Amino acid sequence: MAGIFFHRKIALVTHNDGYQASGSITLPSASTMLSDSPTFVAYAQLGCFGSDGKNFDAGLQVYGKGWYKLILNGGAVLERSWYEGAAFNTTGTKTLTVKLEQIDANSGKVVVSFGDKSISLKFAANKWKGIYSNGVRFSKEMTIAVGTAKLIDMWSSANIGRTKNVNMSNMTFGEVKILRHSTSTPYILDGNCVVETTSLKGPILEGTGAFPSSTQLQYTCSPTEGSANQFSIVKCA
Repeated sequence: MAGIFFHRKIALVTHNDGYQASGSITLPSASTMLSDSPTFVAYAQLGCFGSDGKNFDAGLQVYGKGWYKLILNGGAVLERSWYEGAAFNTTGTKTLTVKLEQIDANSGKVVVSFGDKSISLKFAANKWKGIYSNGVRFSKEMTIAVGTAKLIDMWSSANIGRTKNVNMSNMTFGEVKILRHSTSTPYILDGNCVVETTSLKGPILEGTGAFPSSTQLQYTCSPTEGSANQFSIVKCA
């Protein structure tokens, strides 16, 4: 699944022994997820990078009209490449948390939760011991993604109307705190990170193809530094 990162902060390489990350999310006042093809999905998520360089994502999917799903995009790291929980209806501000948990010396699992909802997956064979058991390097991300269609198709004449209607209004992903193996004191990712994308640098287009013009897509992602990062995709005139 390819997409566009509108906001991404990643922990410094030296902070690679985290086992839990959490941050508050204030949910959008309006949201739309399109069920026709291609499907556009909006996420607030925490990326988890292992010592082998591979990663998985744990986050919250905007499902539309006040409904959400927890997701784990496991790739080759988890026992399933994609897993999503049941849709649930909720409002307000809640905490998104991802945690690595040991099962035994050779296996572990990841648990992602939002408020009182949670899902989990075990790590794939040979991924826990010596790789993810040592911790991960976290990132804080806000993105939209498209399913099996090539990313360039998001901006084709056939799909541009759908793209314009993907809407996350006033979603705020707050300060992320990370617990590490090496210290009992949590550190703040937003203050110990590399800012890969901001409203000044513009989004990262993941994949190939031309980036949309300002008349095709409008977004805000501010402030560029600090604890609050507001994010919107709005329908253009």
